[in-house]
Amino acid sequence: MWSAAFLVTTLLLLTRAQTPDAEARCARVSFAFFANETDCGRFLFCNDGQPMDIECREDEIWRQQEAACVLGNRETCTVWDPAEACVGLGNGPIAYPGYCERYILCDEGRANVNYCPVGFIFSEGDQRCIIGSVATCETYEHLCRSGPYSRFRHPDFCESFIQCDNQTALLYSCGFQEMYQPNVGNCIAGEDCEPRPVSEVCDGRNDGYVAHPEECGSFIKCFGGIPDVTPCPDGQIFRDGFCVPGSRTTCQTLDGMCANRGNYEQLVHPDGCAYYVECFGGVANVRSCPTGKIFRHDMQFCIPGDADTCEAAPIAEMCHDSPYGVIFPHPEDCSQLIRCNGTAALEEPCPEHHIVQPGSLNCIPGLFETCESFDEICRGRFDDRIAHPSCDQFVHCQNEKALILLCTPGEIFSTLEQKCIPGDTEQCEALSCSTRQDGLYPHPNLCHGFYQCSNERVSSHLCPLGHIFDPAARVCTPGDLATCQPDPLETMCKNRFDGLRYPHPEGFDCERFVVCQNREALVGSCPAGAVLRPQFLDCVPGDEESCEAFEDVCPEGFDIVLAHPGRCDVLIVCEEGSATVESCPEGEIVDRDSLECVPGGINDCFPVENLCEGREDGLFEDASSCSRFIECESERMTALECPTDYVFVQELQGCVPGDTQACTNICTEQENDVMLENPSSCVEYYRCNEGLPIAESCEIGNIFINTICAPGSADTCEDFSDRCVDQPDGRLEFPETSQCSLYLECSSEVTSVGTCKEGTVFVAELEQCVAGDATACTNLCTGQEDDSLLPNPDSCAEYFRCAGGIPNSETCPPDHIFDEPSGSCIPGSVTSCEDFSERCVGQPDGLLPHPDSARCDRFLACSVESVTLGSCPEGEVFSEAAQLCVPGDAEQCTEDADYNFCEGLEDGSYAHPQVCYLFVGCESGSAQVGACGSDEPKNFGSFALSLSREKTTKKSELIPFPTSSFGNVLANAPIKGDVTPPRCV
Repeated sequence: MWSAAFLVTTLLLLTRAQTPDAEARCARVSFAFFANETDCGRFLFCNDGQPMDIECREDEIWRQQEAACVLGNRETCTVWDPAEACVGLGNGPIAYPGYCERYILCDEGRANVNYCPVGFIFSEGDQRCIIGSVATCETYEHLCRSGPYSRFRHPDFCESFIQCDNQTALLYSCGFQEMYQPNVGNCIAGEDCEPRPVSEVCDGRNDGYVAHPEECGSFIKCFGGIPDVTPCPDGQIFRDGFCVPGSRTTCQTLDGMCANRGNYEQLVHPDGCAYYVECFGGVANVRSCPTGKIFRHDMQFCIPGDADTCEAAPIAEMCHDSPYGVIFPHPEDCSQLIRCNGTAALEEPCPEHHIVQPGSLNCIPGLFETCESFDEICRGRFDDRIAHPSCDQFVHCQNEKALILLCTPGEIFSTLEQKCIPGDTEQCEALSCSTRQDGLYPHPNLCHGFYQCSNERVSSHLCPLGHIFDPAARVCTPGDLATCQPDPLETMCKNRFDGLRYPHPEGFDCERFVVCQNREALVGSCPAGAVLRPQFLDCVPGDEESCEAFEDVCPEGFDIVLAHPGRCDVLIVCEEGSATVESCPEGEIVDRDSLECVPGGINDCFPVENLCEGREDGLFEDASSCSRFIECESERMTALECPTDYVFVQELQGCVPGDTQACTNICTEQENDVMLENPSSCVEYYRCNEGLPIAESCEIGNIFINTICAPGSADTCEDFSDRCVDQPDGRLEFPETSQCSLYLECSSEVTSVGTCKEGTVFVAELEQCVAGDATACTNLCTGQEDDSLLPNPDSCAEYFRCAGGIPNSETCPPDHIFDEPSGSCIPGSVTSCEDFSERCVGQPDGLLPHPDSARCDRFLACSVESVTLGSCPEGEVFSEAAQLCVPGDAEQCTEDADYNFCEGLEDGSYAHPQVCYLFVGCESGSAQVGACGSDEPKNFGSFALSLSREKTTKKSELIPFPTSSFGNVLANAPIKGDVTPPRCV
């Protein structure tokens, strides 16, 4: 121990220059130590006669008896006593100076010297013994900070090793005749820190498993002293008697690799890509990929590839050894999958802004550029908003979970402002009002959106449902969001409130507008001298050519009348700050001096003299031009002008086509009855008579073509006269759907126009006119449910059955009419439409003659005041007196006077041959008809009948009543000749 202490001490000492006295003392010896008489902290070391003046450490003095520097006080030159170490100190351990394997435990001022366990040294900072080297006094607990589950050989003892357990260092010793081998991380067979060769590992050992001295991926199975080298499974190493997941490169286990990992999370194995680590319950398990496949950590999936190079197979070869329909993640693009179709690899993209979820084949929202899912991006974020690749969306991170939200249509997400702002969703640029005037502007991407500029501030808005924004009119108008086209006039006011005003759907022309009234679109226009103001859709004074409204035309605070600056026939009226226009009567202009309307022409804006003084009211030629005329009313003159290429004809009191230069009309020099086209209408034409054109019109559904009226469209002037070519005879729907009371009649391929009578419309499916509203073009089945029954207004014996909104005609049985309340056919007159149900009211049960005297082979059967229509067999007529059908002539309505029902029959009751609830009672050859419902037959009177008996067995054609209306009926009643007495039940 002294030599060790000396060696350590000499490393810490300092030498000084030598004195002559020292050289003399060392000249006599080769190796010696001498005390320094003047300084106990120094000594003289002679080595081969050479003197060295050496100083002990600061807290040591030279002790000649021990030939070493020892702990001591340089001032008193006394040796340090451990008993004095605790003087003035509290209880607890303190370091032992110079010896790190020792420490002093102070207890009430007493010093107790203790020794750390073997392999440990005292740490003054930790106030305890920790693993360390006695030789260097260096601690080794820091080794576990970088490798929380690693192993290290103890620096002082080859049979001991340091095991890191989650950054805590633990010291273990190998077994008997074992040593720790760092390169395999195991205790192996060995003596004196030298490992045994493999051939001798099992010498003297019991049967079992021991570590291989050179490979951590294999172990030795000892059996009868014979070693058998056995490899661990792929991805595992031998550790403490078992094969466990580990790296054969570092010979470290994978303990702790799965700490804080989720179940089934897959990690890269440090030794290769043919297998991987799967975590479960914080424990690492090694899993192997199928042959020919490698593990991709970014995909958490085994895909086709080379296990030696860890490179994925080319996409074209990925499916060569895979079954049909197998799916793999794309090796190069996290937004696609590979689907195997035979040997062909088909690339299958995820939806936009989605990636393949690692470990599955599902597409989830994520960033294609970084292959991060939005949930990954939101880790560590509890209430943040981040941009989405689609700028009209954003990701709201709430408690580390991603919620993808849409901005309001027409807005984009601003990372700077952390909110959605008005923007161009295609260019992903914010909308700006810095260079725009205040007002409304169309959104660049949404035809139903617009934005408002106010003091350079922008706000976005959406039109109401079913509306689009009209950029020219700067208002929302009914329209189709799919086509961005405005609704046509026919439907734009459907289900709209009265009074709503919209721009005309054909385009904003600063004149026309639409007002909704009773769900119809009424087209209005601004008066002369006024324009339709965008955004407000009101008529204000303006320039009709440029559509510019006159701003601030009225002086503030004054009610005055002004001349219109652009029209000489219009005045501007300023009243209570608002401006309106008033037009002069036709043929008059504004006198700018008097601001009154006076006769004049609007073309030259010059006033003219009054030619109506002394004239009667009427229209008169203007001598200055044959296209002009004047209107006189109460001697007040109005100058008027015909349309272009028209001349005024005094005799017709109107304008007709003609030559304004030659002052002739179209019938000048034409023969009488010549028919000429009217240029302004294809429905009207002129018939020449004595050189004058007389205006006439074609019948509805016809237009004037080549001197005749033929089927055609009054709106488009299209000729329909060829519609029946190659068509069979019959009726066709009129091509103009608005003319639903018209149809085309085809006869031998010649087309003519037919007109339904008032109150009916034509139904093409039926090729006939049915009741309906010609204005709305609806028939009586429009809006009705299928199988609804409706009366035919033209025949009470017919009715309509609705199917798909189309009426199909059906007919009641003979002598029946349709009853609308009950929806059924009831007995009645098809001629007078009389309902026979009233005939039995107040009548006893029995039979009545048919109301139509000519129908003597039919009768009415009354039961409980309800009526049923019955008919006699052929060759019989109904006898009101007999209450029976009797032989007779139905055409002449004559009876066989010799027929007697009871002739040859015994007295008794017999079934009535026509009605089951009546019976015939025979007594002494006389017949009495009775009704069931009492114990005695009802007496309808005595009838002495002389009737032919051979016709009594004929069955009548009786439309039966429901059983419930009969009450008791005659049961078991025999046919005539049966002697069994009948009874009523």
